[in-house]
Amino acid sequence: MTEKKLNIELEIRKAVKAKKILFGKKQTEQALKLGKVVLVVLSDNCFYRKTVEEYAKLSKAQVVNFEGSASKLGNVCERTHSINSLVILK
Repeated sequence: MTEKKLNIELEIRKAVKAKKILFGKKQTEQALKLGKVVLVVLSDNCFYRKTVEEYAKLSKAQVVNFEGSASKLGNVCERTHSINSLVILK
């Protein structure tokens, strides 16, 4: 594992504990439209990547690619289901 990947996983876990995180396409897009996002995390196999990246560019939020599948991202977030995208809120 690279240091960058460990840092992303650590930040995600901190945000989950602080309850400053939203999951899924709909909530990701809504938060980006409102400008409440610090960081967007997308899994490697996210099928709506272009749409989210366009919204992130407009709201000037940083986009990070999670080096793993949606199910791996779900495990990092301590969820039993797969997660394609998530946002960390301000």
